[in-house]
Amino acid sequence: MRLNRIYLLLILLPIGIVAQVGASPSAAIIPDSTDVVRVDEITAKADTVFPNIVFQKADLRAVLQFFAETGDINFVVDPPVSGTVDLKLRNVSWATALTSILNTYELIITKEGNTYRVQKISDYRKRILEARKYEEQEKNLIPLETKIIDLSYADASAMVSILEQAKSDRGRLVVDSRTNSIIVTDVPEVFPAIDSLVMLLDTETPQIRVSAKIVSVDKDYIDELGVSWGLSGTEIQPGDQNVTLSVNAQDAVPLGNFTWGIVSGDYNINAQIAALTSKNRGKIIDSPEIVTLDNIEANLKAGVKIPIQTLDEAGNVMTTFYDVGVDLTVTPHVTSTDRVSLAIQVSRNSYQPTAAGYTISTREARTNCIVDNKGALVIGGLTTSDKKKSQSGVPVLKDIPVIGRLFRYEREEETESELIIFVTPYIVLPGGDSVGN
Repeated sequence: MRLNRIYLLLILLPIGIVAQVGASPSAAIIPDSTDVVRVDEITAKADTVFPNIVFQKADLRAVLQFFAETGDINFVVDPPVSGTVDLKLRNVSWATALTSILNTYELIITKEGNTYRVQKISDYRKRILEARKYEEQEKNLIPLETKIIDLSYADASAMVSILEQAKSDRGRLVVDSRTNSIIVTDVPEVFPAIDSLVMLLDTETPQIRVSAKIVSVDKDYIDELGVSWGLSGTEIQPGDQNVTLSVNAQDAVPLGNFTWGIVSGDYNINAQIAALTSKNRGKIIDSPEIVTLDNIEANLKAGVKIPIQTLDEAGNVMTTFYDVGVDLTVTPHVTSTDRVSLAIQVSRNSYQPTAAGYTISTREARTNCIVDNKGALVIGGLTTSDKKKSQSGVPVLKDIPVIGRLFRYEREEETESELIIFVTPYIVLPGGDSVGN
């Protein structure tokens, strides 16, 4: 090596100072640069430290050859690589010094067999992009194939938007709504990914049978139902009707003029109601139920329609029917633990005759909760008052016409009853059975 080309002060004594060298800075801006190598990984001598290294007006190609010889590796330098090096470093490793030169002259090293190729980043990028363009041209020559995917449960129109992510640029998806199928035309290599997505997503949607029991119970006997009423862990702000229920509450908490509670799946609703009915302290008003799909809203109503007459602008009598009773809107969702999340809204319309006709009042609230399969959300707080007349007196004598009134007396008793609504979800398995049976 001639001194007029490279002036080098070099002591090849390894010392304890080792510079940390990262990946080539150009790798991040080069597409698909899987063959780009780290400078500190191409030789076992990468950590060798030079106490002093000086290059003055040295030819760049000769400097690179110097690093190849001192690193005991083979460098192939591209013809466009040229320049003059002026560099002075102290106590740096072989890898750190070479990295400084590569960064300064925008060079990169790639591995080709047992040799390493030094080239300009711009040339490398150009070669990679040309190779990619060639690959794309080759792909465009691959003949397209057509496949029909029949869906059993998922909606084809909804599935298409997901499969769009898996198809190639040449691919095309067409929905056949009549057969709920998707016609896929694409290169063969994308079909495995599309088939995997369909297998994961085209699964049977759980069905939930939502059963409601509307029960009238004498107010003094509500505790005999064995319901744990109330809310826990949630601060209720005035007017807030969207809360989460807990099973550990003790006292009833009003929410929008309603009270709420939860019972577990082993709670026997029918037995509790039968016990109250036998004492003439409760009765079932209605038992609506409906089957719906997971995350699909269902509506249950129990009540009557009352006619209300009004006059139109011309003075004609018009009759309008209004729903009076209980209206439940439920959106169930089966959790991963086979429990059921319920988004529920309840409203109750009641009417009162007046001199002008009827007055209709509405009370409603909504909440979200999670209950066990076959457990129940219990809604209370719908109090009604009934007036009952009773008669007592001296047996036989009180029944004598005319004078019997002297031996009997009548009294009017006002009793309060509460309307309790049990909303019970049952997860329905294929074949109609329920989870847990």
